[in-house]
Amino acid sequence: MPFSPDQSAILLIDDDVFVRETLADLLRRHNYHPSAFEKPPDNLLEFIPTHHIALAIIDLMLDNHDGLELVIRLRENFPNLPIIGMTGHRFNQQTDTLSLFMQAGATATIAKPFTPQEFLDLIDHTLDAFRSNS
Repeated sequence: MPFSPDQSAILLIDDDVFVRETLADLLRRHNYHPSAFEKPPDNLLEFIPTHHIALAIIDLMLDNHDGLELVIRLRENFPNLPIIGMTGHRFNQQTDTLSLFMQAGATATIAKPFTPQEFLDLIDHTLDAFRSNS
């Protein structure tokens, strides 16, 4: 599915309304155009190309959805889409949740809590890496 991403269009999926709205506001203040959802939109595979999404940010623990499965689905359908996995959860000391995201196909990960600057730096770095590899 070829499409031309808008380097400021970001898909953000987090079921925590406070986190979702805070991050969406932060992104807007830094000239990004977030599409923020509590859960994946039903038309996700059509949404990404029609909205020219350049980056997806997915939370691991979503109500009634598995963030890892979502990353796998996105990677299968959009192999060049940068994906950032984020979580504040760790299953146990032996299982690093962030490494599970990477195994599922995430481009980068970030652990909650994080500072606004850490979040923005990761987005900039991820998009810059994508641009230089395109």
